[in-house]
Amino acid sequence: ALTSAVLGYLSFVQYSTKSTGNQVSDSQAFGLAEAGLHKAIWYLINGNTAPDSSTDGSWRTTAYPADPGAGPTDPKQESFANGDYTMWVENSGSNIQITSRGTMDSSERIVRQTFAAASWTEIIYDEFESSFGNWTDGGTDCLYYTGGTYAHQGSDAVELRDNTSTSVASTSDLALSGYTQILVEFWYYTRSFAAGEDFWLQISTNSGGSYATVQSWAQGTDFSNDTFYEESVIITGYTLTDQTRIRFRADASTDSDEVYFDEIRVSASADPAGSLIANADSWEE
Repeated sequence: ALTSAVLGYLSFVQYSTKSTGNQVSDSQAFGLAEAGLHKAIWYLINGNTAPDSSTDGSWRTTAYPADPGAGPTDPKQESFANGDYTMWVENSGSNIQITSRGTMDSSERIVRQTFAAASWTEIIYDEFESSFGNWTDGGTDCLYYTGGTYAHQGSDAVELRDNTSTSVASTSDLALSGYTQILVEFWYYTRSFAAGEDFWLQISTNSGGSYATVQSWAQGTDFSNDTFYEESVIITGYTLTDQTRIRFRADASTDSDEVYFDEIRVSASADPAGSLIANADSWEE
């Protein structure tokens, strides 16, 4: 009888220990799932470089429950605290849905939440099919191109060349004092740029009195010649005014170094820079 009692007690202790261990692992897996959710948000906001190297919140993965991988659109898995979490970032209508799975030992927990990204208002859009549109001709090294080959759509585009004070195309004053950030989207094509030669995207908030360079693109690092590229840049950190201007500038070396711009869209948002707004009642386990 004593032996039976001891064996029963030892069996109970073993079961209780295993049950407690499972509860701990389960709780840790849940914490990892939440950590993955917040890491995905971190990748999407404030210009952090996401797994696909984007910095504008555009990173998306293949849909849950696709397996994680090393590709730019694969779900991202990262190790943390002897466990791991896997992140899926998908479009959900006009929103962003993030799913995160935490794994610890044999325990697995999954959380999901939907977020609204910043809302954008289109300010100007130009395809250059009849004129410079909303853009100002900078002078000798800024040309109106009508040849078709280097226009992404239609036959016309804006061409910049060389590296002079006229190698620029800019907007007139844009009334942006009620906004907090700007989105610039465009297509471009380059010819004959040597390695390291580049072009710039710039902003002025004082009617062109001075410009700051927001981003640059260099041949051999960011692009190769004779290829169309699409870009999307969010401009933050500036106090926007009704005298805000956007400018492209070529920084090459000769007239034969050419960059063509087409389908330029400038939008603005009044939402806080880098914001993701959680949709009410969207969090689920």
